[in-house]
Parts: sequence; structure tokens; C-alpha cells
Amino acid sequence: MDYFLQLFLSGICIGAVYGLGAIGFVIIYKSSGIFNLAHGEMMMVGAFFGVTFANLLGWPMWLAFILALVLAAVTGFVIQFLVIRPLTGQSHFAVLMVTVGLMFIIKGGTLLVWGHETYDFRELLFQVESLEIGEAIIASEYIVGFIVSIVLFVLLWAYFSYTKNGLSMRATADDEELAESMGVRVRRIFGMSWILAGVSSAVGGIIMGMMTTIDYNMGEVGLKVLPVVVFGGLESFLGAIVGGIVVGVTGTLSGGYLDEYLTGFKEITPYILMLLVLLIKPFGLFGEKKIERI
Repeated sequence: MDYFLQLFLSGICIGAVYGLGAIGFVIIYKSSGIFNLAHGEMMMVGAFFGVTFANLLGWPMWLAFILALVLAAVTGFVIQFLVIRPLTGQSHFAVLMVTVGLMFIIKGGTLLVWGHETYDFRELLFQVESLEIGEAIIASEYIVGFIVSIVLFVLLWAYFSYTKNGLSMRATADDEELAESMGVRVRRIFGMSWILAGVSSAVGGIIMGMMTTIDYNMGEVGLKVLPVVVFGGLESFLGAIVGGIVVGVTGTLSGGYLDEYLTGFKEITPYILMLLVLLIKPFGLFGEKKIERI
């Protein structure tokens, strides 16, 4: 029972961070209808920004975190302005292929700048004690990841639900032409969505880096986040968090109990869940079913 509790609680914390990563996907899709396959690489770049300021330059972690978010916001805006914006009016498939190319460009650029070395953060974003529940012990970095993920989720949910810019983003995603006719500055909204996605991906990358290590292959976490997005729904922040926790828990439980008999089964568990959800509910558990009138 203690072993199960250890795996279950660890899975919740890891899943919350997966959900944090999925939020960046949701922001882009919710505001512009673009499925950004380079999101994992954006998380990786944010983590490298943070570890550069914190470890290589020796600056305080809180300052490194803020500066990393600023650079990530700039990166998101530059990507939107130079790469995505010129594709306005093109098919979603064309934009999707561009994000695939962007994924490899970012990974290659990261390899050129930071090399093959593996990095890790020397301190957490803030200090907390590890949590003991019975014989189960939850490490400090897992607790930090869970807290940051939930806080960011609440902030973004409030932003999209109650602020003018957030509501404008939702309106633009629903009907771009109608939103523009109502006075919404669509291009500005697209830029804001990529800035927010850059910031949220950097937060996710930094937290993930605190829980594991950072190297040029870290962008592959985007593939682990993909089942979370599909499971929860492409337009739902709640779905991102719930989906992340479900994927995290099933991953740790399958790894803890089945890897001894089925080596590597933990790695494919999220994709099995994704396929099941696509078969049963293609829009995800919390996704919005769209009906087109002919």
C-alpha cells in the first residue's frame, strides 16, 4: 500500500507538470487554432535560459526565473511575427508543417549554443520541505512543480475568463473574421497568445528541469505532453491539468508495477490512453465539439 501511495502521489505531481506543459498547447490552439508541435522545444529553450542565468552566471534563482520568462516571451513573439504571421490565410496543415520545421531548427540551435552537456538546477524556485505521508515521501522538487502548475493554471483560467484580452483571444479562436469586425485587433491577439505560450512553456521547462535534467533532447517532452492535450481537450485548461494528472499517475503506476514484466510499457501508456480517448471521444474529455452548418 505504501508503494502504491508513493507511485500515486508522485504521479499526481509529475502529471501536474505535464498539464503545465500542455497549457501552452491549449493557449495557442484556443486563440489561433494552430497546433504547435514545436512546443516541447520551446519548453527546452526556457529551461536552458533559466539554467544559464542560475548556474552558468550564478544569479539568484528568482532573478534567473524572471529573466528566463522575459526571454521566452520575446522568443514566442519573434516566432509568431517572423514565422507564423506570414502564413496568415494558409491552411492549418501548412502551418502545422512549419511548426515541425521549427521544432528541428530550435533543437539544432540549442545544440549549437549549449552543446551536448547535461545541466541541472542547483536550487529550487523556492524552498519547501519534502512531504511524508505514511511511508511515502514526496521530494521537494515535486511539491514545487505541483504548486507552480496549479497556480499558473488558476491565473490563466482567470485571464481567459475575465479579462478583456483573454475574452478577445477566445472570440478570435471561435470566429476570426467576426472578432475583427467587432473591433478585436486580431494580429495583436495572435502575438499575445504566442507570448503567453512562450512564458507558460518556459515555466514548464524550468520546473521539469528541476525535477530531472536539461539537455538538447529535452524537447521530446513535447511528445509526452501530446497525449495530455488530446486526453483533456485542445481548448480546455481544466482538461490540460486533469489529463496531465491522469497521464502522470498511469505512467508511474504502470512503470512501478509492469516494467518488471513489460520493459518500457511505461513509455507507451500515455499513447494507449490517447488512442482510447480518440476512439471514444475525439474532442477529448473536456473538449468542445464543433458543429458546422452547411
